Amino acid sequence: MTVLGETVGLLSATLETSGNNGGGTIRVGGDYKGEGPLPTAAVTVVDEASTLVADALASGEGGRIIVWSDETTRSYGNISARGGINGGDGGFVETSSHGFLETHVVPDVSAPNGQDGLWLIDPASIELVDFIEGTNNIAISEGVFSPDDPTVTSTLDLNLINNALETSNVQIETDASDITAETDGSIVLVDDFTFTTGEGNTLFINAV
Repeated sequence: MTVLGETVGLLSATLETSGNNGGGTIRVGGDYKGEGPLPTAAVTVVDEASTLVADALASGEGGRIIVWSDETTRSYGNISARGGINGGDGGFVETSSHGFLETHVVPDVSAPNGQDGLWLIDPASIELVDFIEGTNNIAISEGVFSPDDPTVTSTLDLNLINNALETSNVQIETDASDITAETDGSIVLVDDFTFTTGEGNTLFINAV
């Protein structure tokens, strides 16, 4: 299932490609890291009332869900790519942008009887911040479908990462192709971070 356009908005939407023997693929705003022949969206928004599901219902691996934009991604909905209850690994979820990313919800790539899957987070540059300590996420000043100022660095809640690691592997990265006059491809740990993981899960951090 693929949803494309210059501006893509999922508002109270439900997209599902679950299957008894494995989850399918959902692509919103483009493909993996914006690569390949699919057209890419400038702005992609998945609101809090939307659900993207690519679960393996009985057995098999969870599916593959991509939420991508060239300028701004806001991913607030529920995303699930679970492995099958009778066996199978968790799936793959990417919430990324060539520019700015904002997300508040941990996707479910768990596997009741297999290895947990992977959540990939890949904006242009990002700061890892403890929001509970008083640092607030960026305010949306021009509307949810407006691109953010290209000088704005994405922020991600450290507590969100810790919650995700209980049931998934997490990969936070930037890419050389994201470097512009406004962004340097950095990943900055702003606050102290003591992380815990579920059995066998891993946190990958890779900056250009």
